[in-house]
Amino acid sequence: MIYQTGLILSPMTEEEGGKGATSTFRMRVRGKPSRLDLKSPYEVFNESVASDLSRYLGLPVPDTWVVPIENEYHCIRPELVFGEPPPTEFEIRTALSIDRNFCCGMICCDLWVANNDRKGDNVLYDKENKSFWLIDFGNSLLYRGESAGIKRLQEIEDDPVKMFDKEYYYTDLLENSSDLAEWIEKIESIPDWMIENSVESAKITLENSEVSETEVPKIAEFLINRKNRIKQIIDELSPSVFKNYS
Repeated sequence: MIYQTGLILSPMTEEEGGKGATSTFRMRVRGKPSRLDLKSPYEVFNESVASDLSRYLGLPVPDTWVVPIENEYHCIRPELVFGEPPPTEFEIRTALSIDRNFCCGMICCDLWVANNDRKGDNVLYDKENKSFWLIDFGNSLLYRGESAGIKRLQEIEDDPVKMFDKEYYYTDLLENSSDLAEWIEKIESIPDWMIENSVESAKITLENSEVSETEVPKIAEFLINRKNRIKQIIDELSPSVFKNYS
């Protein structure tokens, strides 16, 4: 069963416990682990914090849950499907160029949480309803690979261009500074305590995570400082990253 929102549910049989006055369904989910062996120990933490903050802004981001599975924490979300075949990268890019408001919100949010991974497979597009969902914030904040950790935040504070060590597909769609005002105001209006709570909650949920107690306030401080500098950061990244921005 595919609902209009794209959520996949299947009714449970009577043998599975689906009998009763209230219907019971099984929900299909997707998830990612903190992969210590692949030098990606922060992915679940990044995903949890950045998804929270994105929803605070009113962006369409599915609910996520952090759960222990086989002695490893996973960040899971409902699997969303919007018909077949899925939209092409060209169709997604075209839709983003039309929906300027959403596109600016997506870019401003990714800049805020330092997420450099945005392309067709993590911008879900519902062609029928002309709506979007954002997924996959694993590359935000503490990042992954050799550059992972608290040092990454300092590096991109010192040089914003270093955030883009991989291609962010939609930088050329940011054109007019007037399009940014609404989203910059939304980001600036997020209370500091909500940011601190998101970071602290992720740390508490992820027992024995690679994020240390001393790093938690540094991550919150990075986000609090950065939320008031989005416009400045975009100006600093133009035209080296945002080539069409004026």
